[in-house]
Amino acid sequence: MMSFLGNKQFSNKGGLYLGLLLIITQCLQSYAGCPNNTLANEQTDQHNQINFVSHQHSLDNSCWIKDSEITVLAQKETITLVDVRSKTEQKALPLNGLLDIPLSALPNKQFLKQQPIVLVGTGFDQVMLNKACIQLKQAGFTAVYALEGGAYVLDKSQQQHYEITPEQYWSGSMASPWKTIVIDIAEDDLQALPIKPFKQLVSTTDNVVLAIHQTLSQFNQLTPIQLVLITQDQATTKHWQQTLNNLTDSKQIVWLQGGVQNYNDYINQQQSIRNNAAKASIRSCR
Repeated sequence: MMSFLGNKQFSNKGGLYLGLLLIITQCLQSYAGCPNNTLANEQTDQHNQINFVSHQHSLDNSCWIKDSEITVLAQKETITLVDVRSKTEQKALPLNGLLDIPLSALPNKQFLKQQPIVLVGTGFDQVMLNKACIQLKQAGFTAVYALEGGAYVLDKSQQQHYEITPEQYWSGSMASPWKTIVIDIAEDDLQALPIKPFKQLVSTTDNVVLAIHQTLSQFNQLTPIQLVLITQDQATTKHWQQTLNNLTDSKQIVWLQGGVQNYNDYINQQQSIRNNAAKASIRSCR
């Protein structure tokens, strides 16, 4: 009898403990994930209000090298150019004579530690390569650099009109001192651009040509892919590419693919993805 009563008493306590545990669990879930929870809503609001284009980063100047400086350095010692781009990026812009090693694998390449290496990226991945350069130096690599302008400056195909995607423009703007010239763009359409345009022009050929020449002469050490021309849409971009077809120094100019219209679509798409990700991170109370 005593044993039975003891078990019954234990059973009642166990039920009480289980009930309390369920209540506590529900409270924690409510606090962490219920749509009506103030803290969860505040965190979601903060996520949604992220300024997508406010993301400037500073670079370590000791990590960066120009194409012309590589030539001078190579006269003194052997330099290894390491292509750290993805396979897709390498296929889009093939380069010969480079050592193909992913960034993640570089720290394990002991044979490269005692010689100068130059990381060759896309030209729009400065923040990532800057971080990799610092980490490799800390890991014992004696001389690490990243090439300004990346694969683009090593491309010998001399493309007449080089276009960059909205993603490349946004990614590069994290650190690139873009010199952006916009042609016939309404003020409202410029709000999503990551930086204020260097020049805003009305579309006459003389104006555009003069602006390009003035910009190139004003910044005589302008790194390739730093001068970006942006129009309203792809059709207008093609029109101006044909108009400026014989312009000198075309290698210094790149165009934003699809114009500001395509860029705005990209920003809206990315913001939508962020918003949906924020909603998905909130667990339901059901």
